[in-house]
Amino acid sequence: MNGHIITLSDPARFAQAIRGIAYDAHRTLTAVRLSVLSPTADRADVDASDAGDEPSPGDLNMAMVCEHLFEAKPIPARTPGCEECLKTGLRWVHLRLCLSCGHVGCCDSSPGRHATKHFHHTSHPVVASYEPGERWAWCYVDQEELPVPPEAEPYLR
Repeated sequence: MNGHIITLSDPARFAQAIRGIAYDAHRTLTAVRLSVLSPTADRADVDASDAGDEPSPGDLNMAMVCEHLFEAKPIPARTPGCEECLKTGLRWVHLRLCLSCGHVGCCDSSPGRHATKHFHHTSHPVVASYEPGERWAWCYVDQEELPVPPEAEPYLR
């Protein structure tokens, strides 16, 4: 498993992180254990859960999410198509939007593979499909498909 244990003390942030998973049940994601403390839980409960002991019900929620979604700060696309392809005259197959900086790059089925090259150059981990009607994201670090963060929705086609 490529996931990491993340402890969240803010239930609103937890809810934001997993929004969309319920209706995206066909997605394949890595399970990541997110500990959300209840008002009665103490630090020992979280430490026990991290050590592999079972915490009491209500102190632990299970979700399938990538920690890199928390790093995404979506902004509008910088160009209507693949930035590099537009400059060089190449054609693309599908487009990907970087959720860190708004770079638009072409997919790995395109000759330029500019979205992946952008990741290797910048280490920006998450892209979303920039195709009309498609709603999915990809984490290059964990190599897994993710739900689109709600903050990115206004910037997709």
